[in-house]
Amino acid sequence: MTSVPTRTEPTISVVMNCLNGEKVVKAAIESVYAQTFQDWEIVFLDNASTDATAAIAKAFDHRVRYFRNEQTVLLGRARNQALSKVSGEFVAFLDADDVWWPDKLERQLPLFDDPQTDFVFADTELRFADSGVRVSYFDYHRYRPPRGRILRDLLRHYAIPMLTTVIRTRALRVMPQWFDDEFRVCDDFDFFMRLAHRCRCDYVDEMLASCLLHEDAATVTLHRYAANEMRETLLKLERADPAFRQSYRAEADGFLRRVDYTEGKSFWMEGRRREAREAFLKHWPQPKFLASYAAAWLPFPWVKRLQRRWR
Repeated sequence: MTSVPTRTEPTISVVMNCLNGEKVVKAAIESVYAQTFQDWEIVFLDNASTDATAAIAKAFDHRVRYFRNEQTVLLGRARNQALSKVSGEFVAFLDADDVWWPDKLERQLPLFDDPQTDFVFADTELRFADSGVRVSYFDYHRYRPPRGRILRDLLRHYAIPMLTTVIRTRALRVMPQWFDDEFRVCDDFDFFMRLAHRCRCDYVDEMLASCLLHEDAATVTLHRYAANEMRETLLKLERADPAFRQSYRAEADGFLRRVDYTEGKSFWMEGRRREAREAFLKHWPQPKFLASYAAAWLPFPWVKRLQRRWR
């Protein structure tokens, strides 16, 4: 792992990763420039874009530090490349198709007055590209996370919008691995689960950013990788803590049930409905699995449309 620079100026390094984002990246960068807190830099990692991304990023001033890969790499590796170049006391993340609201950093930084708090996040607005619907992330998931040591709760219900996170750089120095170079879809999930195992957190229970959800997002197009990557995250936590299984037995068992559900849903999305029903039958007759088993007799797009109308 590359060591994090010890220099602490500017206060915040904003990590931006982008691949062919010419339609959205200007708005993302401008949302950083619009912040009421102005002591920041942007570490911009262009993952070998072939559109106008480079020209757009380079049109800003010296606070955008532009770096480019000659070949496209997996996002986890690209995030690590950007992290190795940060210089701030804190690190924040903003992808090219997301935007921050102007007071985001100003609202979050005071929570670090507690020296035991190493990362902070917030609620975010979800914008559904296909329907135009806008909703709070926490309201959409019907969940408010706790504060402090939250791994136990994240095993039950993961609830960290990455675009809202701010982390003390010192917390990165003690992590044996940052983002997993080989993960295709769960790189941020894996990173923040392992961070939560080590650190205390806090959050602002208000929307401070806006996230665009679209059908070509990795969570949609690469869903078949999710279950195995989630299992690997659990194995990493077990390897890091010999007492993990004993300490988190009930939560780990519940987490593995959700992994099975994720795998069944992936089969269903691919049209492999028989395999999906077999996966859901593993935990019969729990209500969620029972309902999914019954629904999986129908094509996934039909059920998805019904769910959206209900929400």
